[in-house]
Amino acid sequence: QVYGVQRLCNHYAARLARTRFAEKGAARRAIADELRRKGLGERSVTAALAQIDGEDEAGAALALARKKLIATRGLDPTVRRRRAAAVLGRKGYSASVAMGAVSRAMAEEDEASREDEAAPEETGMG
Repeated sequence: QVYGVQRLCNHYAARLARTRFAEKGAARRAIADELRRKGLGERSVTAALAQIDGEDEAGAALALARKKLIATRGLDPTVRRRRAAAVLGRKGYSASVAMGAVSRAMAEEDEASREDEAAPEETGMG
């Protein structure tokens, strides 16, 4: 019976981790905290987090940073950077992951702007 309970806990933890990560963009740290608050043991928490690797987490952080930067377009770059980093921090991302994602998203925006400026204007004449 104990084995069945452990299996059920592992299943619940894995499902919650997948849901929080996929739907809310929560970081592994935030997911682990939530699982522990719900009373799940370290074995269940560790097993649940094993399905989310560092690359997945970095990609999710980048997607969230892009989304926030789009929403803050037109504001001062410092404000945009701070707000994007704050969103990631609230989702449980470490400062290094958050700042890396924000920097990369801002660099992508800068690159896209440079490409737009370099593209020849279409006159509509033909």
